[in-house]
Amino acid sequence: MSTEAEARNAPHRPAERRNRVRRRALRARVLLSGGTILMLAGCVIAGPEPGAVAERSREHASPLELAQLALDSYFDAADGASAGTDWKWAVYFLGLESVREATGRAEYADRILAWGKRNGWDPSVPDTPTSNPDNRAAIQVWLQADRAGLPVELEAAADLMAEDATAPASTYWWIDSLFMGLPLWPMWAERSGDSGAGRRSAEFYDFLKEDAVTKWRPECTPGGLFDETENLWWRDCRYVGERDELGNKVFWSRGNGWVLAAMARMVEELPAPGPERAEYAAMLQRMAARLVTLQGEDGLWRSSLLSPSLFPEPETSGTALMLYAIASGVRGGVLDEAVYRPALERGWEGLASAIDDSGFVSHCQAVGEAPGPSSTTESTPFCVGAVALAAAEYHALKARL
Repeated sequence: MSTEAEARNAPHRPAERRNRVRRRALRARVLLSGGTILMLAGCVIAGPEPGAVAERSREHASPLELAQLALDSYFDAADGASAGTDWKWAVYFLGLESVREATGRAEYADRILAWGKRNGWDPSVPDTPTSNPDNRAAIQVWLQADRAGLPVELEAAADLMAEDATAPASTYWWIDSLFMGLPLWPMWAERSGDSGAGRRSAEFYDFLKEDAVTKWRPECTPGGLFDETENLWWRDCRYVGERDELGNKVFWSRGNGWVLAAMARMVEELPAPGPERAEYAAMLQRMAARLVTLQGEDGLWRSSLLSPSLFPEPETSGTALMLYAIASGVRGGVLDEAVYRPALERGWEGLASAIDDSGFVSHCQAVGEAPGPSSTTESTPFCVGAVALAAAEYHALKARL
């Protein structure tokens, strides 16, 4: 991923759209109160259903209610109706589809279908390497929607997956790629009936864990990105052994969140028992056990996992990915509920506090590749999508308990 190119296109929350966001927030608050929507003089006004209780405050909203508030607010603020299929928006729509499945909200199905049609159901982006997993993440959304019965179109995706079937393992050379691309292979194998597709994920994973040197980074020493002593992952081979000004290893919160979430998704996708699934489950267990020791007292993780004081403000995108993965692990029986439930409850309380009354998600780190500051004035589609993923999974776990 090119951080320079991504930064030029980083979404923001434009001031000129705030009135529209407030109108959307009023509409979304209907979800919190069970109210109806009345149109009056061109404005959207929330009115209670007959006999309904007074509108509940945001602080008492459920995870799914807060997720919808955040998704709707961002969609308007960042003009989601014209969103492309890059990885940033793919994560947003992955979260939206998960919330749609949990709520049955028809408007979300309309958004996903409009997004796909507008972009020709083709996630590939010109001027980037063929088989770049950043350009495939959208296919995960469409496969998930296809499973749920939405009329998605997968012809372009089939062509791309056929191309990627012979891509070198070094195509996946940074840890974010595990989330963007790894779950695609078992999902595509199920959809296409091609068992060979399912085996590709192990090749990409093994390369990142054990080697990770590519033609793009020939200066690196082979050895892999997983640190066995810390149970955490370096972002890419350039960071292996890197230490910060405090003398601690540089482990990036969101990067490790991408890996943990990828492990959770792989455990969900692969049948049990099986050696590949066992590897992902074991990695989920090892990382989760380490990460909960690094959770802040407020339930949120900081951008630099081992040196939180360097960037002391919370970071919501990494936090949301970790909560999603841990909740999924608990729900799937891979992680012990008694051990992880307190961390999940603290984490969700902290994450909910980062969503304001309009649905704006604060303290998201911008596009990057290393620890850095989070923002209280700008957000990103992948941050909102990660929050929605966490909310949907946490809701599903609470419903089961």
